[in-house]
Amino acid sequence: MQVREDPKRAGIYFVATFRGDVLRVERLEVTFKVRTVLSLASAKIGWMYSIALHPQFESGKPNTNRMFVFYRSHDEAKRKFYRVSAFPITDEYPAEAMDEEVLIEQEIGHYEHLGGAIEFDNDGFLLIAVGDNGLYNDLSENSQKIDKSLLSGVLRIDVDCKVGSVSRRPRTYPVGAKTKGYFIPLDNPFLNVPGAHGEFWSIGYRNPFRMSVDKQTGKAWIGEVGQDRIEQIEVATAGSNHLWSFREGTETFDKSYLRGRSPAKVYGTLTQPFHEYRHENQNYCVVGGMVYRGDRFPELTGYYMFGDNQSSRVWAIHPDDPTDKRLVLQLPIGKKHASLTSISTDAAGRIFLRRSRREVLAYRFTS
Repeated sequence: MQVREDPKRAGIYFVATFRGDVLRVERLEVTFKVRTVLSLASAKIGWMYSIALHPQFESGKPNTNRMFVFYRSHDEAKRKFYRVSAFPITDEYPAEAMDEEVLIEQEIGHYEHLGGAIEFDNDGFLLIAVGDNGLYNDLSENSQKIDKSLLSGVLRIDVDCKVGSVSRRPRTYPVGAKTKGYFIPLDNPFLNVPGAHGEFWSIGYRNPFRMSVDKQTGKAWIGEVGQDRIEQIEVATAGSNHLWSFREGTETFDKSYLRGRSPAKVYGTLTQPFHEYRHENQNYCVVGGMVYRGDRFPELTGYYMFGDNQSSRVWAIHPDDPTDKRLVLQLPIGKKHASLTSISTDAAGRIFLRRSRREVLAYRFTS
């Protein structure tokens, strides 16, 4: 599902699997050394979406060698939920369910459109991208609401509980949620809105499946999966409102409870997609990537990379000019091939493409 390089040790990667295990993979001269560092598969989780390492991972400071995980409950679970949890990572033994510190457990109606991306921003706060949890047409009516559940937005929390001039305890209780072990950053945009949950940082999403933060600019890039017509690339900022479910991309969406009209009370800044593309030519499901900052492929340096889960195409687009878009790769498609799930890079500038069915691919790109 996802690959992250150890921030302190180049050539060591953490690989998250669909069923709930995380592997530590060390690149040797001619092979790889692999061991399990987190094992949740036996706990019958339904789907591990993403992982993130504490910004000071491997620094030796207390309580920093933690891995954060977004996953959902098992298909047959009576109480359905998504969780954001922390686990201690050591060289001694794999972390298991008994080591889990649950930060957010949000009850959900079903398992569709949960988003599931997590990423630390440049201030050291954890961003959590969550979908509307609507089967279709935003039937759960979660979009554009910041006083209900922790759904249809990007949440921003302080996992270090710094208090003082940095953050404070949550003061609201989201519907159907259990929360603990984090504080709310004092500069979150909806912190002082009456009745609002201070965790919300950006709102108006259907299914933000992948997210990344460009460390050079601090911008949060999101691949927002559309419904009937349009896939979107969004640039999230503090207080941005990305229009779902009265818009799908830049077009009016009149099938949800909003009937194509903005809500009576609009929160945040209405924000158009950075880029969108229509459902055609086998392109149906965007997979957000990252802004490439390596020098191994200089023709891609500074470009945002993203792909499509169905067509398995991968593009690069200029972050200042969405008309500057180029197709850089077409992965094999068909029944014998798996779908694209995520895109990332490492310190050496390699580009990694993950696909379901246990494939991790590294490709040489040419201009």
